[in-house]
Amino acid sequence: MKKDNILWIAIAIFIILNLIVLLKIVIMDNKKVSNTTSNSIQVAETNNVKNEVNILKNETTVVQTQVDNKIKNMSEASRIRNYCAKYFDAIEKKKYETAYAMLNENFKNNYFKDEESFESYVKTTYPTGTIYLNYNSVERKGEIFQLQLTINDEISQTMIIRENDANNFTISFSVNQ
Repeated sequence: MKKDNILWIAIAIFIILNLIVLLKIVIMDNKKVSNTTSNSIQVAETNNVKNEVNILKNETTVVQTQVDNKIKNMSEASRIRNYCAKYFDAIEKKKYETAYAMLNENFKNNYFKDEESFESYVKTTYPTGTIYLNYNSVERKGEIFQLQLTINDEISQTMIIRENDANNFTISFSVNQ
């Protein structure tokens, strides 16, 4: 349980650092400079921001490496449940683009030609609000993992997860029509 908490804290730190970088970039892009002195100041500020961005990128890389190492140290079943939880977390937060990006390319081509069709499926299939997952089983089948789960004690789902490396995976699932 503590490993999961540490993992989520590391992920939260990673997200916060990325948001800080993006915020600084947006602030710099929105500044308007009207004279040469201001231009010199802006160049200095831009260099400072670039240095800060590089520092944050390095810190982000360190955090990502720590997250990857924590995931590598998990059991297979824990890693697979973690990947599945990330997918449903994105759906719960209505980050359909993020969830869609996790899908296996062949699976996408066969069932969801675009993000809009995926979003429509998600909205009509999965419960809105908080999603609770009950993992019934995780089974390795060659290069893939088959995960049986129940969503909010209502929907049975079979998930197929292909793990390419720590924190690098694709998902497909039984499509309820």
